[in-house]
Amino acid sequence: MKLNMKKTAAAAIVFLCIAVLGLTAQGKPEETGGPVTITVWDWFYGSDGSQGDLAEAVDAAFEKKFPDIKVNHEAVPHPPYDVYAASMAAKKGADVILVHANGQNFQDMAGSLVVLDDYIQDVRSDFAESVLADTAPNRDITQGIRGLPISIQGWVWYYNKALFEKAGLDPEDPPETWEEFLAASQALKDAGIIPVGFGEGIHLEMMIAGTLDQVLSLEEKRALFAGTMSFTDPKIVNTFVKFRDLFARGYMDPAGLTTPLLREMGERFMAGGSAIFRGFVSDIFNWFEFGNALGGDNVGVIPNFYFEPSSNRNVVGAAGGAGYAVPTYSKNIEAAVEYVKFAASAEAANIMLQSGGGMPANLNADKSLLANDAGREVTALLSDSIVPPAKAFITSAQWNALRLHAPLMITGDISPEEYGSRIDQAR
Repeated sequence: MKLNMKKTAAAAIVFLCIAVLGLTAQGKPEETGGPVTITVWDWFYGSDGSQGDLAEAVDAAFEKKFPDIKVNHEAVPHPPYDVYAASMAAKKGADVILVHANGQNFQDMAGSLVVLDDYIQDVRSDFAESVLADTAPNRDITQGIRGLPISIQGWVWYYNKALFEKAGLDPEDPPETWEEFLAASQALKDAGIIPVGFGEGIHLEMMIAGTLDQVLSLEEKRALFAGTMSFTDPKIVNTFVKFRDLFARGYMDPAGLTTPLLREMGERFMAGGSAIFRGFVSDIFNWFEFGNALGGDNVGVIPNFYFEPSSNRNVVGAAGGAGYAVPTYSKNIEAAVEYVKFAASAEAANIMLQSGGGMPANLNADKSLLANDAGREVTALLSDSIVPPAKAFITSAQWNALRLHAPLMITGDISPEEYGSRIDQAR
């Protein structure tokens, strides 16, 4: 995720000060008599696109509502978890941190975050309990909520309706099964259109893990996390085989193997460089950005390409997305919690919908503010087709192995079975 270089450099300098000199600007009203200043660390802040705009707009609205609290918002590099771990070890840093609410990295540091249950009784009903559970240790809500999600995150396939029509495909009747996907890809290829855009690294792993969402049951995902199910299970290996074959048939953009940045491949799709792209429902490369680039009525949405063995058709793996949490070392916990609650509020959610930052987690968001048909399609899917994402049940070490070895698997340098074995060994 591309950050403004000046903001990234500033973040690096700030972190160096924290780690080496122990200098962090945290206002102390009992000493200064003035407003409390809270520091917020956020990898989106200062970034290109809708998410950077969202952070600034939320800050302005928060300071207007809470004039006695000032926000010192700073960018941190993505992924931020080494920075967070160092600050927690030093017990100095930001009062509020942006986290992946459903990620294993968040789970790993949950013990160093403030339990919010007593603070959020007045807003708890604004969120689905299943989403709040994503922010609790072991996803057990009885162990204490450690953050509030501002978005719902998941992956869907987006497609360019104009390119489908150019290839003789019905843009209003997209493929649903894997066989239909292959047939559509061949038609696109025959028309001189790259069927599937991708980037190596984070994007390829999204494509694979997102497909596991419709292959595995919830019980199987839990078994995967517990280690009682292997990545060499035939169901999972069959998924790997599908992507190896997709690449071997020439349906995946070969430029993806040398394009590590998700931003570059997403922009390639927005420029018409490929017809189908795995994108987010929130953050970046979502319904809003693609709609702005290609025309809101020209972007179609496909949840997943269904194939056996699978019991889930047309499902989306989604859960709490980005969210804010408060480290226990904060000297301004109450002010920090007010920021977290506001950032996850319906007011901030409506700002998100208007700026295109994603799909809000707050149930009271005004969905009439959605800007295009693709956004409305995603909303409909999230209303009735959500399943817990497989990514949430993959350990951090295994996720890194999944990412590292994915290019070798799709190019045939290692077999799908060997790929699964390497992910298992990383546990």
